[in-house]
Amino acid sequence: MQEMFSTIKSIEIPSWLSTQWIIVMYCKPQEPEDSTSSLAMSSIYDLAFGIEIELSVLASKKYSTWSAVAKDISARLSKKGLRNQVCDQPSHHYRVWSIVQEVTIPSQPAKNKWALELVSPIFTLSSTWLADLETIFTEVGRAFKIEESPQCSTHIHVSRLDGRDFTPAQLRSLAQAALLYEPYIDILMPPGRTSALSSSSSSSSYWCRSNRQSPVLAAVASAAVTGAHPSPSSSSSSFSSHSPGSPLAACLDLLDAAAPPARHPDDSDHRGAVAAIVETMCLFPASSAYGRAHGRKRDFVHGKVYKWNLERLLGDHADVPRTIEFRQPPGSTTAEDAIGWGVLTLSFVAGAMASGSGRAPLVPRGEEASLFEFWEHLHRGADVLGLDPFLTEYLRSFVNRTMPVY
Repeated sequence: MQEMFSTIKSIEIPSWLSTQWIIVMYCKPQEPEDSTSSLAMSSIYDLAFGIEIELSVLASKKYSTWSAVAKDISARLSKKGLRNQVCDQPSHHYRVWSIVQEVTIPSQPAKNKWALELVSPIFTLSSTWLADLETIFTEVGRAFKIEESPQCSTHIHVSRLDGRDFTPAQLRSLAQAALLYEPYIDILMPPGRTSALSSSSSSSSYWCRSNRQSPVLAAVASAAVTGAHPSPSSSSSSFSSHSPGSPLAACLDLLDAAAPPARHPDDSDHRGAVAAIVETMCLFPASSAYGRAHGRKRDFVHGKVYKWNLERLLGDHADVPRTIEFRQPPGSTTAEDAIGWGVLTLSFVAGAMASGSGRAPLVPRGEEASLFEFWEHLHRGADVLGLDPFLTEYLRSFVNRTMPVY
């Protein structure tokens, strides 16, 4: 695997290659019998997704253990026909809902407050995900008060339904869009989960810091400000002197270099390009407290601390889905919250892939995108996905809660 160094003096830029691609997505007219039965009839670029919901709940009756809480919730969901299991870790097959203990959020048995995570099966847009979420929040809400907590979050995983990997070009487009539209996604978030506080030591922001803080992107952005940055045309460049430019443009250029339109690569070229994009977005400093505690000598991929976690795309285990994970959304206390974050994430990912580039078409080089362009990006994704008009309007209303799109 080609390496990228985080020092200001030198960054190695491998000769990354990628394939061109075409994307076709659609919503199926009939619901499958369960959340995974559509796997056999997916189109080439249809999307699958999963939702992880962290909850902090206050029980209305006394429970002696977390296991008793989980079993009660499991029984309530089973009674409503929702297949689920209580387990330490979800099965990698993700066929049913899993109720697991959320170790990053402490339970307080003396106060009858408990923390748990519900991990969904693999969904498609035409599966039962809307009804499932409504059932979960309704049934949990009957016996518990679902509390707002800055420690809770909602994670959305996205993959290709056909089981194939995302291409380097698709990942490049998504990575560029994540950087370009980050200011507008931040507006949708509570203060503790925005870029302004993502470098703090608070437990909530630690797990969703900006990808711009990765050593590679931070170095490139800093060099752009001072006028020293590498030429993306070089396969192994040191920083050279240029006129000071836009840090954002420099980061987007680096991602362009990671997956340029080129020849048809073999498997090793594909893996190398994917690894380069993942490292660019998700490297973590060896000098961090975590790195020192684990004896790291060099910067390493640690995607679970970033808003956009691409680490699973490097997985060598065939039984573990290779997903893109959006980790920034806060905890969901209603089905409407969870649905909103799901539709937003799918539309954002699809919008990036449909554009062929994460750069907004109307944005001059080096400038920030506008609110209009952000909404156009989401709307393009909704169109490509073939969202039902109800869900497109739902997306508009969800975004409108914090920013007017018209």
